[in-house]
Amino acid sequence: MKRQIALVTSVAVFGLVMLSSHAMAQQKTSAACQAEWRANKAANQANGVTEKAYVANCRSARATFEATGLL
Repeated sequence: MKRQIALVTSVAVFGLVMLSSHAMAQQKTSAACQAEWRANKAANQANGVTEKAYVANCRSARATFEATGLL
C-alpha cells in the first residue's frame, strides 16, 4: 500500500513539474516583445501604441492564451 501511495505521489509531482516547465518555456520575455514592437515601430506609432503598452499587452496576451489552452 505504501508503494502505491509513493507511486501516485511521484507521478503527480512529475506531472506538475512538466506542466510548469512547459509554461515557463513558452512565456515571451519583455525583450522579445520589445523587439517585436521595434520591428513594427512605424505602424505602432501610427496607431498610437506606445512601446510600454505593447509590451504589457504582449506578455499578458501570451499568459491568457496559455491559461485557456489556446497556445
